[in-house]
Amino acid sequence: MKAGRLLRGHAIVFDGAYVSVLKRAIRTLFLAKVAMDWHEAILTELQSGKTLLIAAHGNGLRVLVKHLDGISDADIVDVIIPTSVPLMYEYDDALNVLARYYLSNETGHRAAA
Repeated sequence: MKAGRLLRGHAIVFDGAYVSVLKRAIRTLFLAKVAMDWHEAILTELQSGKTLLIAAHGNGLRVLVKHLDGISDADIVDVIIPTSVPLMYEYDDALNVLARYYLSNETGHRAAA
């Protein structure tokens, strides 16, 4: 929005419909990249027995949670992921999720996810 106002302020004309399509295309590519990262990097590291810290935000985190928890496209929009609260996953040797929980900022204890 801010960038659009700046462009207009300098008499630069752009097609709003194209910008909307471009934003959706960028989001789609981003979501595909997160999925590729899961299969090509993250999963490989987990399979080797490593413990990982993945820092993400917004849609990147939502894509991972959707994938890990098997949440449908329709249901993921209702999932609330708190900001700045680590979400922990514990796996067995076959990488099945054993536990999923948030680390509470205030108490340091597990909070239900």
